[in-house]
Amino acid sequence: MSASIKNKGSSDTGSFAAVPTQNITSNLHVGRRREPRQDVDSCVVIRLVSLAADVSGRIIDISHGGCRIRTDRPFPVGVFRRIEVDFCVGGLPFRFPGVTQAIYDPYNIGIRFIDLSERKREQLEQLLDEISEPERSQGGEGAPAAGLEENDRRGC
Repeated sequence: MSASIKNKGSSDTGSFAAVPTQNITSNLHVGRRREPRQDVDSCVVIRLVSLAADVSGRIIDISHGGCRIRTDRPFPVGVFRRIEVDFCVGGLPFRFPGVTQAIYDPYNIGIRFIDLSERKREQLEQLLDEISEPERSQGGEGAPAAGLEENDRRGC
C-alpha cells in the first residue's frame, strides 16, 4: 500500500512521488521505551488532581519513567492530565505524581511520572530493585515480583 504525495521540487503539477505508508504507525513506538518495565500486580488508585476524583484499578507494570494501569471502569479523561498514583507493594504504600501519557483502550492507560522529588526517586529505585531481584536470581521471566503479599495480588 502506498500514498502519493506531491513532489514539491517538481515544476510538473502532475508529478507525485510514491511514499510507502505500510507499517509507518506500527514503527512509531519501536525503541521508545527508555527503561525496562517490571511486572507488578497490585491495587491502585489514580487521583485525578483537577477533578478531585479517584479511579481504582490494578497496576500492571512499572519502570523509572512510569507505569501501566488497568482500571476497573472506563477511564474518564484523556492524555496529559495531572494525576497521582497510590498503591502498595509488600505492605509499603507509594504515591507518585504523574500525567496520563497514553490511553490504550478505555481500561488501559499509561502514566508518566513527573516532578519526582529526590526522596520519591529513591523510593522508586528501591522498589524496582526489590521487584527485579527475584527475576535476576531465578533466571528471568516468569519469576514472581518481590514482596508481593497475597492482598497485593487479590484485593486492596
